Amino acid sequence: MNPVEDPAVPLQFHRFTLLLTLVGATGLGMAGCDPVTAPPDSLPVRIEFPDGPVTIAVDRTHALVVRAWDGEGRPVESPPVAWASSQPAVARVDASGLVTGVSPGRASISAAWQGVTATVQVQVQKLWLTTIPGGPPMLAVGGGGVLVVAAHFDDGSGTPPDFSVTWSAPDPGIARIVLAAGVVAYLEGAGSGVSAITARVGDLTASLAVEVFGPLPSGAPGITLLEAHITELGGPFIGSWEYAPAIQVAAESAPVQIVRIRGVFPGQGPWPPFCASISLPPFGSGDLFRERQGYWELAFSARDWSRAPAGSGFPVSIDFRTGLGGRGTLSLELPVRSGELPGTFTPGALRWVPCHQGS
Repeated sequence: MNPVEDPAVPLQFHRFTLLLTLVGATGLGMAGCDPVTAPPDSLPVRIEFPDGPVTIAVDRTHALVVRAWDGEGRPVESPPVAWASSQPAVARVDASGLVTGVSPGRASISAAWQGVTATVQVQVQKLWLTTIPGGPPMLAVGGGGVLVVAAHFDDGSGTPPDFSVTWSAPDPGIARIVLAAGVVAYLEGAGSGVSAITARVGDLTASLAVEVFGPLPSGAPGITLLEAHITELGGPFIGSWEYAPAIQVAAESAPVQIVRIRGVFPGQGPWPPFCASISLPPFGSGDLFRERQGYWELAFSARDWSRAPAGSGFPVSIDFRTGLGGRGTLSLELPVRSGELPGTFTPGALRWVPCHQGS
């Protein structure tokens, strides 16, 4: 029998039992609005991204933040959301909400939990620098040569974007900007060393390392020397060390035809002469040798597994003809720089061939 219904039970006991029952009942509903770790599965939830749309650069990351509330309006700490990207080739997201820019474009990043999903838009952009018309970013001190650098911007829209570039060169004692014209900047060498040129578009920045060589010969009549060095390709390769020249010249007021190059390997004697027919228009410039898409246009081998002495230069003579009927020879010494063997090697495959007897 219930003690309340039993007349033998004192009235004080009835009151104590009722009071205890009421306290227990009201105690069950006094949770308040403190954050909870996770609501029961049966409760609906609300999720949102407090920071709104995100813009990042390719190869950069951004940590997304979500806020969640349970069905009673209580904030939920560290909600166990499931992340997904609508375009993983543009922006990918990991299990913690860290987004990485992959390629220019737009992607929607979603956070889902308890049947509720929130999304945020991510814009991925890319800014990069190249030289014009291509080739390594190198300069020589003096000689009137300049390096032309262009900024490129891509937001994945498929249309040429209209953007403003701010240029800077942190070490003008090595390379300084002589002209900044929109998306293009012109640099000249001021001293030997490696510096950089930096472009800024909004919050994006891109830099290009520029190598500047010491003063080179002023050239020969009809030709101005713009760049000259030789790269040690980290041999031995096929039984010898390999050395690849890089020479750039410009014609002056008359057209020029490059016909032959001769050189001496330090301590080992002359190279076999190589011939070509490379024409330059008046005031036009051109590369006599260069690296193209992973292979060298021409390389010279040291014999007997030998290596050029440290600090040595390679004497070179370039024979040319001018459009005025003249002939000339540009003599210089190529400073040595270190490099790496490319993945493939194609010697003499483009324009230079061994000279015939009497050339």
